[in-house]
This record gives sequence, structure tokens and C-alpha cells, in this order.
Amino acid sequence: MTTNGILLIDSHCGVYIPQFFAESEHGKLLTDNERKELSNPENEYYWDTWDDILSSTFTINGIECILWHDEDLWAIPVNEIDEIPEY
Repeated sequence: MTTNGILLIDSHCGVYIPQFFAESEHGKLLTDNERKELSNPENEYYWDTWDDILSSTFTINGIECILWHDEDLWAIPVNEIDEIPEY
């Protein structure tokens, strides 16, 4: 795993990780519709929206990143994607 990954949300949040991300300071990076769809895991679009978000890039702490959700949620600099064994 990359040494420059930023832990955003740890795995104890379980299925609520997308919701917590949307409600966090980083949620401002999402559209209003994405935040609405991530407001409740019971929403029929919750996981589809989350998959779309995971395939996007974001600027976090001034660094262009992807979100990596493998139990924990990480922000991984795009120039270090190759350091993720499963990617």
C-alpha cells in the first residue's frame, strides 16, 4: 500500500462509510444529488452512487486522489495507484 494514503474513515463504520463520507468535510466535493443518494444506506441508489464516486478523482489536501474502499476508506494520490496491489 502507498505510504502517502490518507485514512478518511475506518472500517468500524461498515455500510455507513459512504454516508459518513458524504457528511464529512470532503462531502462538499460531491454534488447535491450524490449527497442525497448517500444519506441513507436504504436508498436504492446508495451503492451505485458510491461505485460512481469511487471511480472519480478528487483533490484532497491539495493532492489529486482516488478513493480506495477496502474495509477502510483511503484517499490515494493518483500517481501512487500502482502501489495498491489489488488495483
